[in-house]
Amino acid sequence: LSAHYSCSLILNGTHEFGCKSYLNGNKGVLFWARSLEDLNYIQSDESQAGPYVLMIESSNLESLGYTWFSRIRSNVAGLLVYVNESNVDNLKFSEDTRCPNSNFDIYTDDPDYSNCKKNEWNKYGNGIRFFYWGIPAFLVVNETEVKILIDKCFMNHNYGTYGKSVKWPLCAAELTDFKLAAGDAERCIRRNEIDNIFTAEIYYCLPVQNWNVYAFLPQRSSEMLAKNHSVFMLMSRVDSFTIFEDLDYGSSAISSLLVILTVSEALGKDAHRIADLSAKNDRQLLLTLFSGESLDYIGSSRMVWEMMHNNFPAVDSMHSEALTTLSSLGFLLEVGDLTYSDDSLYMHIDPRSYQKYGFVKEKIDMTANALRKHSSSIQFISDKPLPPSSLHSFLKEDDSIPAIAITGYGSSFTNRFYNSFLDQPRFLNISEYKKTALDVANLLVKLSLRWLNNDVDVLDPPVINQTMFDIMTDCFLQWPNFNCTLFLQLSESLPPSWHDMALKALTAVPGRRTFTGLGPEYMILPSRVYSELLMFYFLGERVDSGANVTYKSCLEMNNTNPLQNCLFYQELFLYNTSDGNNYCICSPVKHSLARSPAFDIPGMMRAVVCYFYACVLICSIFNNNSIPRL
Repeated sequence: LSAHYSCSLILNGTHEFGCKSYLNGNKGVLFWARSLEDLNYIQSDESQAGPYVLMIESSNLESLGYTWFSRIRSNVAGLLVYVNESNVDNLKFSEDTRCPNSNFDIYTDDPDYSNCKKNEWNKYGNGIRFFYWGIPAFLVVNETEVKILIDKCFMNHNYGTYGKSVKWPLCAAELTDFKLAAGDAERCIRRNEIDNIFTAEIYYCLPVQNWNVYAFLPQRSSEMLAKNHSVFMLMSRVDSFTIFEDLDYGSSAISSLLVILTVSEALGKDAHRIADLSAKNDRQLLLTLFSGESLDYIGSSRMVWEMMHNNFPAVDSMHSEALTTLSSLGFLLEVGDLTYSDDSLYMHIDPRSYQKYGFVKEKIDMTANALRKHSSSIQFISDKPLPPSSLHSFLKEDDSIPAIAITGYGSSFTNRFYNSFLDQPRFLNISEYKKTALDVANLLVKLSLRWLNNDVDVLDPPVINQTMFDIMTDCFLQWPNFNCTLFLQLSESLPPSWHDMALKALTAVPGRRTFTGLGPEYMILPSRVYSELLMFYFLGERVDSGANVTYKSCLEMNNTNPLQNCLFYQELFLYNTSDGNNYCICSPVKHSLARSPAFDIPGMMRAVVCYFYACVLICSIFNNNSIPRL
């Protein structure tokens, strides 16, 4: 089969979940299950022709559930999944749980709130991402190949034996997706270390990791410590997940990061006023994009851990900024999922801290009123728990920080494909999304300047560039391909060693956009890489230009800039300039490691209690291909 996507295997601190095959593949008779009733045949196996490779439509995969699957698992060699396009408009399919990230949220130890007792956020969640299937599974996307499997293999050869005696020959399938794995992340990491003592480097698994992107506005040198409660932190996530890791469009994550980028572009045009207000009132902005949030807040928990250990930003001999701790944070605001909005916006808070601290209530009420002043469609929800968001990582350690999440949903997710391979741009009403996202971006620009101005509105805040927003939206939400001119131009700013991988990510694997995985090819996560390059461009200053400017000459300027990094850019078409110049831009935008702190804390299993601890498995060193074939 030519067009397919394999199911990944992940280890956490206690067990493994996902898919894998035997070294030489799993073989079985193809069985097309059109309904759950058909699964009774596999369970009873009257013809004794098993094991079977089960072919199932994605809507039935949701209904299959782990309970049903456990009954037939001993007689199933593999799984082929396909999407029936005629049913997709009515399909509700989220691979996440009904209470995402509940093991590491602020309510974990609260018997009244834990596990979404007060409110179930993801009513379409089936949790299949966290099943241990123990067999290879593939998504088949070519409709012609789906038809061949059904008509020429199953109907021509196998259907006649359905419920009857076997009539040979039967049509079988072989699925190969071998992974080198141990029972949990700690054991697998230990195997890496032991084997590397005696041999060349062999890795069975690697930590799930990527980079967080952040920028302080304005920057401060290490001699100027951030004052308590002086930083307004604006954030969103850049990642999502699916069991089929190379088909991860992640529209829900893209919908929020586009807002942060649009706000960055507007604030970048007002750098002088930002610097003046900051100097006058001793306040700062911190814009952040987190990686790994879909897997129990990997990115945000890492940043919080670094803040608690006086290591954020990390000490750099060339670019040392003022340390920021949790006590430096004066307000947290997160942009959540804005897909499938009903023309309303919602402000969510943690009701426990809202009722517990008078000053938290005062700050939240003041901010909510400021937002409502500029938008009549935004609603304040104070009677429900805080929904899944990066805010949990911060409030777990200090619940006295005022915090608001702005989303496009109220009492539950409106995105029926949240964290799944179907969270694709083609199902969105793009014009409706653009209207919602622009409303949020305008609100946040005004709110950011208001914070710097000591909670007083400023006159003439910078205007959102709608043309810029449209260009970025059309690129990030392009479907099914990813051949965006803007991204191709931005790729020229990457180090030579990363450049080719970035182009490959755009062209060869256009569906791998928001999956936080392992290895160099996954570090080139398009949602993070191109967000970082755009934010860098928007918030930076051109310090050199001309045809003679090169990547190398620009990189050398890092040695003379005490706070900022410098990158090479070719002129982007964003501003419709045609001089063809190259530019060196120095910017406050940086990145920090997004990897669970559990990998850096002595005594890993003790760390698992506090932090998510995950590895993605590496394919066999003997067979790097994931192949389904008849």
